[in-house]
Amino acid sequence: MLRYFTKKNPATVVQEVFREYVESYRQYLKIAERRAIELSPDRKLAWQNVFRLQNLLKERQALRFEYVFGRDKFDGVNLRSLSSIAARLDNGWSEADEAELKENLSTYRGISQEIEDIQSKWDSNALGDSSRVVDQDLKYCDALRALADRTRKLEARLAQ
Repeated sequence: MLRYFTKKNPATVVQEVFREYVESYRQYLKIAERRAIELSPDRKLAWQNVFRLQNLLKERQALRFEYVFGRDKFDGVNLRSLSSIAARLDNGWSEADEAELKENLSTYRGISQEIEDIQSKWDSNALGDSSRVVDQDLKYCDALRALADRTRKLEARLAQ
């Protein structure tokens, strides 16, 4: 009987888990950026652009989540996995959703513009071989594993 009173609303759990996932991803990006710049300081600007873009994409996804979640527009999406939520927010994102959010939220509009700006100037050769060096770094790999572990734990919370 006590469990009945302490169990959280499933919608609250989804919202908390997604927010924790976004924060975990941001933590990973901080570590990854620091390691990338330490390992290849000659590519500092390129790495900063890479991680700025990743942060902006995650922030855009978080704003989309709040928009869709707040309007109960997940339309039958299984909210028991982060991948199904991400698919709705990225692949299932409509032009109408985009237009409404850009019109009503200046923060979103600014983030979208900055994403477009970075992508329009993207140089796929800017990192050279430095990404291979970073991928092999133990501290970077530890941060990636920590993110994967945290994501698995969050997925388990959603599945309950």
